[in-house]
Amino acid sequence: AHVNQLELRVKIRLEKRQAFKHPHRSCPVTPSLYPPEFEMRGAAYVVAAIAAVGIMLVIAKGPSEESSTNAPTSTVSTPAENLETLTLSVPEMHCQFACFPKVKETLEQVATVEAVELAEQKEEGVLDNKQVIVKYKSGFDLDEALGLLADAGYGETELVQ
Repeated sequence: AHVNQLELRVKIRLEKRQAFKHPHRSCPVTPSLYPPEFEMRGAAYVVAAIAAVGIMLVIAKGPSEESSTNAPTSTVSTPAENLETLTLSVPEMHCQFACFPKVKETLEQVATVEAVELAEQKEEGVLDNKQVIVKYKSGFDLDEALGLLADAGYGETELVQ
């Protein structure tokens, strides 16, 4: 009697499993070993992987030529021919990642300054030439620029050319 009850329990479990895995009796697909929730999770992983590959391809491609050629250009009020250039030595400028942006920002406070560039470096990533190139319009006041730099902590700045 005990064996018959065990066989009956196994038979009931198998019927429940088959009913759960085969919602349509005419379905020719072999029953899955996992519930439908797990099958949906697998599909979500596949979709996520495809999306990730697509994003990587877009990032790897970079900006297209169209976007750079169709970008609006800024107009400069002063022709480049009217700009003058000078070079300043800034001994207190120790790096190009924090110090140079501060020097640039300070010099650009002078109304006649059009651009401030870091002088060419011998080694990339190392500030071995502590000079900045200033492009300015007529009326540039060197004393005002040096005073602003001194107030910002770059008091030893001097004119190179």
